[in-house]
Amino acid sequence: MSHSDLRDAPTVALPPSGRVALLLRGVGPGAWQRVDTVVAVALLVGLTGPELLGSRLSDDPPLAILALGAGASLPLAFRRQRPVPVLAITVACAVAASLLGIGYTPFGSNAGPAVGLAMYTVADRMSRRVSVGALAVVVATTFCSAWVATWLHGGQENAVHVVAAAVGWLVGDTVRTRRAFRTEMAVWQRRELAERTRLAIAEERVRVSREVHDVISHNLSVIAVRSGVGRLLFDTRPDEARTALAEIETVSRTALGEVRRLLGAVRGEGHTAPAPTLADLPALVAEVTSSGVEVTLERSELPPGLPAALELTVYRIVQEALTNVVKHAGRTRARVVVSYADEVLLAEVTDDGSRDGRGRQAGEPGWGLVGIRERAALFGGTAETGPRREGGFHVSVRFPVSGEPERGADR
Repeated sequence: MSHSDLRDAPTVALPPSGRVALLLRGVGPGAWQRVDTVVAVALLVGLTGPELLGSRLSDDPPLAILALGAGASLPLAFRRQRPVPVLAITVACAVAASLLGIGYTPFGSNAGPAVGLAMYTVADRMSRRVSVGALAVVVATTFCSAWVATWLHGGQENAVHVVAAAVGWLVGDTVRTRRAFRTEMAVWQRRELAERTRLAIAEERVRVSREVHDVISHNLSVIAVRSGVGRLLFDTRPDEARTALAEIETVSRTALGEVRRLLGAVRGEGHTAPAPTLADLPALVAEVTSSGVEVTLERSELPPGLPAALELTVYRIVQEALTNVVKHAGRTRARVVVSYADEVLLAEVTDDGSRDGRGRQAGEPGWGLVGIRERAALFGGTAETGPRREGGFHVSVRFPVSGEPERGADR
């Protein structure tokens, strides 16, 4: 994906939850530490302060009230760095208060908010196995301490600890699961983008290799034929030999220019020569005719606005078919027909067969014919190739032009 593609990509509106998450992501660790410290102090003042002020009306020593309240609240300032130890200290203070019969909150020894917040942090920061184990320990410890406290001094079971721990674990585990899901989705999207990029590169390489094959195969075939002619006529008819050499020079320069255009397109270089179209068929026919094959071209009126990729495909198919004529039929006659009727674009190349008896056999494989079928399939077309009953070979390709080309055809 290029930088221009990124600039032109549409802006995706984030949902409110996504905007909040993006905003919170920019908060640094130091800021969160200060927030946790304020929360810890607020719990100490809000829960332990009233009990400490009313200690004169009870038998509980103020120092024990302050120590248990501070032990249950202040460690929450470090809950993000040490979630499990903070939970252990908070629960230990609640258990100690229950066993000693000392209340450090207006509701007795209930440290529900502190336990719930500590349990939330464990479920959010640790794995599910660790958080479930911690929740089980908190529940078992709370019930056991409540039973012992009831047996010692008639204390009451503090079920709020269990409820707070369960709620804290549920919320924390949900947050952790959603965060893990978002992370996994981001990784999956990156992998999908990488895979799509890899497939696009592979498709581009196949397209370029097919183009290079067409250019090299056709032009080298013409060069081989004309160089043979020049060698045979070099002593007896030097003028015709020089003509053959001049044609070889022209063909080789044309081939080099097309190869440079293909490589320039791959590298993204500008000012490259345009790709061949159906308007270039007469020049192609003249080039093949110069190699010794008598080629005639028949073209009907074509519909306007044909896709450039379709015109390039038809041109390459005709070029490959004529290359096969030069390579396998030798000095013969060939006929090229490009016509349009009933929303079907037809391209046919037929030859009369080799005059010296050589040529492609009916079952002989060839990569050129495979490439012709592949090119036709890219646009939903069909290709028929094979020997003619009256002699020679034929290539016939039909393209529907009423619909859109298939994906990848414009590459």
